[in-house]
Amino acid sequence: MVRRVALKGYRVAPVFTQEDFAELMEARLAIEPVNARLACERINQHGLAELGKAVENLKSAPRDRRLPSSRTTSRRTSGSTS
Repeated sequence: MVRRVALKGYRVAPVFTQEDFAELMEARLAIEPVNARLACERINQHGLAELGKAVENLKSAPRDRRLPSSRTTSRRTSGSTS
């Protein structure tokens, strides 16, 4: 995560504590159900078709948690000369 510091630019944010994470999840639980309801009320046929495609893509997505993270992969490939 990145935080903006006034008159200094952007800095890498400190790692979340358990308390920070709990607060974030509490905020998400307050906001996301309302957003889901509104999305359901407002979706059209095109949006529904796009959502169906996204669900199908997720079904075929890799599930192996041992895959390298994007951060690890980008570090490894950024210095590559091939």
